[in-house]
Amino acid sequence: MAGNPGDTMETLHATLNWALKKSNFDTAQFFPLQVYPGTAAYKWAEETGYLKKQGFRDWITPSGMHNMTILNNDKGLTFQECLDFCDYARVKFYLRPSFIFNKIIKGFKEPQEFKKKSERIFKNLQIFI
Repeated sequence: MAGNPGDTMETLHATLNWALKKSNFDTAQFFPLQVYPGTAAYKWAEETGYLKKQGFRDWITPSGMHNMTILNNDKGLTFQECLDFCDYARVKFYLRPSFIFNKIIKGFKEPQEFKKKSERIFKNLQIFI
């Protein structure tokens, strides 16, 4: 999750770089911080004034992606910086040559799984095109 207390662009990139070095990872999730009512994170965001004033419908973007529920974190990382980083990280992770190569090799071994995952990946990438 991007935007937790203490997160900076440097820590987000360090996490991404760590994930990129793990060539055996089949998936990685990069989403902005979502604070939900009744949680300690929500109370923190409310008390510090970081909570975005928005309706629940705005928690998801029109394309179905998570939207951030805070304006910024304690280190000044803005919601837009977090959203942009998550988009960047997903592209960087899933479009790296080693990931694609491993998926192609796996596809020869499991053709049905390859077809299913390829359709899902291309559908998700349409968001960025």
